[in-house]
Amino acid sequence: MKYFWALALGAAVLLGCDDGSTSEEGGTGDFVSGPGGLDESVQSAELARSRGEGASTSPGEGALGSEDGDESQVAADDVACEEVVEGVTQISGHVFGDLDDSSLSVYASEPSESDEMQEGWLVNLLPEEIETTTCDNGEFSFSSLAEGVYVLDMGTGGQACTTRNCPIRFADAVKSGKVRITTFGDSVPKVGSDYLFPLRLQNILGEIVEVQNRNVAIPGSRSVDWVPGKYNFDQELAPLLEDTDVLIASIGGNDVTQYASEVLSSGQVMEVLNGGVNDKLMEILGNVVGIFDEARKINPDMDLVYCLYPNYANSTQWDDFLGAAGGLGFDVKSIVSGLIVEALDQVRNEMPDEPGMILVDMYGALGDADISHLLYDQLHFNDDGHQLYAEEIFRALGGVIVGQSESSGYNVGIAAEAP
Repeated sequence: MKYFWALALGAAVLLGCDDGSTSEEGGTGDFVSGPGGLDESVQSAELARSRGEGASTSPGEGALGSEDGDESQVAADDVACEEVVEGVTQISGHVFGDLDDSSLSVYASEPSESDEMQEGWLVNLLPEEIETTTCDNGEFSFSSLAEGVYVLDMGTGGQACTTRNCPIRFADAVKSGKVRITTFGDSVPKVGSDYLFPLRLQNILGEIVEVQNRNVAIPGSRSVDWVPGKYNFDQELAPLLEDTDVLIASIGGNDVTQYASEVLSSGQVMEVLNGGVNDKLMEILGNVVGIFDEARKINPDMDLVYCLYPNYANSTQWDDFLGAAGGLGFDVKSIVSGLIVEALDQVRNEMPDEPGMILVDMYGALGDADISHLLYDQLHFNDDGHQLYAEEIFRALGGVIVGQSESSGYNVGIAAEAP
């Protein structure tokens, strides 16, 4: 049996968006900031963009209630639960047993009727370390909070997650006063904005903790270029891993576009229809998992974050890209879009639910919506896209920003395997 934490955040997410006055080009992109944000040019960015979509997310897997369980839960007996009060509660959620393992990401985490609600689970809100527990219906809440940045510490004790957002290191790093983030991958973390998502994420966290941010992504690289034994892993990434708290992988776009170009130029569209897209995305996932496995040998305690791309086919930027096959007599774009959805769903199903394995589900966040307004070109994100990327990474790590805007709720789940 698995246990699932579902967190509905009634907090408005207000995150900084800049006009491009700060650049990460060159070197490793090593920046450090502390509480209060980055340099003045970034601090002056308007906190004007709010997101109101409903969402769901999850963490956790381990022996709930066993001798190896999270020791922090012992303190739950001394902490009272607080019921949700409409119009007052800013952060709320619930914990339940994910009996059918159906929770796949922060956007696929709704409990089923057979799931078991959990009472007495300790939840800690950072950086103030405000504690509460779940009530008899599995629900918990935080109220009367000042505007600002918060991080939920669900006390999983390194348990794995069906919804893949149970950090094993992040909350402790926040408590220590410093979070060290390393980003690797292709051009997505490097192109499309002068204020890229790794720096935007640093700016968010910089309100509550010192952040060391290193961006070693290499434009044009594919997932296979980062596997252990290759130069990118051995020389660019491995030397940074020992002192990394959160490792972020944004990789695979070049794999997909290269494959799509080859198929469309050859006219072998039926190959795609026969599962080629699924095979390619599973190949990418396999490479990422291999990279993470080797990274864990160097540093067993860091959190591993994989960013799952949105459905790029849902954009005007892909109209011309797919137009090369337009003479085949059928709607290539609709077919390719459907195949990508099927493949992305498969990746969410197949991604390991291991401790500290975090999935940033950009596909789930955007769904079937037209994403043209978020793209710089066929693959890269513009300012709004990089802002969304930073928000979703922060959310998957348990982050929330309380601000003045219309409230919106979303779920975060943590699953734990019962004895």
